[in-house]
Amino acid sequence: MTTRTVGDLVKELRQFHHLAAEHFRKLGRAQAGDGPESGRIRMALAYLADHQSRLDTEMQRYLGTASPHVLEVWINLALTPDFRAFLDQRADAEPGSVEAVEELALALDDYLIDICRELAREADLPEASEVFTNLADQQEHLKRLLVRDIGMLADL
Repeated sequence: MTTRTVGDLVKELRQFHHLAAEHFRKLGRAQAGDGPESGRIRMALAYLADHQSRLDTEMQRYLGTASPHVLEVWINLALTPDFRAFLDQRADAEPGSVEAVEELALALDDYLIDICRELAREADLPEASEVFTNLADQQEHLKRLLVRDIGMLADL
């Protein structure tokens, strides 16, 4: 069992978004081919990289405006999230279709939602729990938008 503050966990989530953005950019640069499907894959990866960068920025903004009282709350964690390992496990995956990009993005979203829901359950203080519940709810909303937007790319 480990102990972290709400602020530390939010910083780790922010770092995860930053790493995910870099991961999608790297996959986009590695995407070979000049055909229409390769172009759609590159567009989907660029979209995901931008999306993750915006989430990184939003998390930074939250850290600057959140109540210090809430950010300093300690949470005992049964499991420690390992965001880097999640991305490292997918480092060599080069998506061969827009659908494969979508699967990768959905796996990332599901992972984040599960982590935030677990953090909300483990937080003793209702205000701390609310932070992670709100983050999970936001991620679920963004996941639905992502499915819609990537679906439109697939239809191009």
